[in-house]
Amino acid sequence: MQFCLITPVFDGCLPSLKLLFKELKGQTYTDWTWTLCSNGYSAKMHRFVRQKNRAFARVRLASRVHRSPQSRIDYVYLPYEETPDAYCLLANISKRRAHCIHMVQGDYIFMIDADAKLLDRDMFKVIHAELARHPKSLCIYKVMHNEIGVLPIFPIGFARIDQLNFCVKASLAKEVGYPTTVNPEAVGNDYWYFDRVYKATGGDYVFIDKLFGQHNGNNRYTNIIKQIVALRSDSNPHATPQQRHRWQVPMLAFFRLPALRNVTKKHP
Repeated sequence: MQFCLITPVFDGCLPSLKLLFKELKGQTYTDWTWTLCSNGYSAKMHRFVRQKNRAFARVRLASRVHRSPQSRIDYVYLPYEETPDAYCLLANISKRRAHCIHMVQGDYIFMIDADAKLLDRDMFKVIHAELARHPKSLCIYKVMHNEIGVLPIFPIGFARIDQLNFCVKASLAKEVGYPTTVNPEAVGNDYWYFDRVYKATGGDYVFIDKLFGQHNGNNRYTNIIKQIVALRSDSNPHATPQQRHRWQVPMLAFFRLPALRNVTKKHP
């Protein structure tokens, strides 16, 4: 059973990405591929992937036993698009996730952001064992969110689950696809992707009562939440502080994206 991990990237996330790589490399279950996808070509990202794959190759050469599946990292990119505001950036990231879903080859797909932190080196091993016993199309498990606490929160709804909380059978993910448009009133395609999958399974999933990851646990770059809140505040200058707070809370569970220092430059 091969796991496919998908991560949208940009040059500024490399410090976080290096921390995540160490945690992935330390996983006791090794049959996984990691696909990094950027908005336009990135020489730095290409070099990062080449160096890390060489490290995997050295491990294989040093071992006399080649029975265990070996991990691999792939780097892909889509033609560069201008993202003049945060909503365009979110739509672009969604396009990259959708593209990767259809190109990867494996059994289950995980959406893991560059600044996510894996807390359990047996995470993939436990998930593999559970899916071998209960081969469901959707598997949900626990993650920690600094602002909200442990997710998911049942009953699951918008802002009550994170994309780090679940993995999806690849054939189903390809069938339902990843949403590529952004709803300004309910931003966060993570949940709408989950909603598509959940409905397609008829609500049939396996739940693992273990804490595996931490949202933004390896964050080394500025979060985009404040930008979106600012955009909404600008669109409604008469909004009260309470209204602005209500806009922010639902988004906390879903964004771990970089702020735009210069919106005309390349970013994820």
